[in-house]
Amino acid sequence: MRTVDIQIAATLLAAELPIRATKWDIAPGKTMKPDGTHEVSQQDQEIADFVKYNIFTNCRTSFDDYLRLSLGMLWAGFAIFEKVYEEKQGKIMIKKLADRPQTTIEHFFDMDGNLNIEQTGLKELIHGWKVIIHSYRKEGDNFAGRSALRPAYQNWTYKTKLYRLDA
Repeated sequence: MRTVDIQIAATLLAAELPIRATKWDIAPGKTMKPDGTHEVSQQDQEIADFVKYNIFTNCRTSFDDYLRLSLGMLWAGFAIFEKVYEEKQGKIMIKKLADRPQTTIEHFFDMDGNLNIEQTGLKELIHGWKVIIHSYRKEGDNFAGRSALRPAYQNWTYKTKLYRLDA
């Protein structure tokens, strides 16, 4: 549906492109002084610089790729990434945000009810603390969310069948 219908593809791009075109930045936290004004401490600035370097420079997954793949939640209802860490210069850094394609996810929870991602063909679970889950229209503990295209499906089906009859 999203790959063969120009109206669906254009609608998804209309939602995606403004988010991807935004200039993203990390701002340091501010501490309130007794007189009510705010100031940025040296530590706040160092933390912001570290996070900025970690996300925008060090991470092998480009931020634009991360945004593009995250917005897959619009058509699939969810997007999942596994955080892969490395030690660098004595600090724990994000090495990459590994995309876990929606079509490979079998279960979100293990038998004990813990958040653990099970992928098709893989024996090892991805533990909940290692994942970032973006859910569109999540309800309760249903991390699969709901596709933004779901309400359009019936009309798309009719349109597709009418095209076939007309061909």
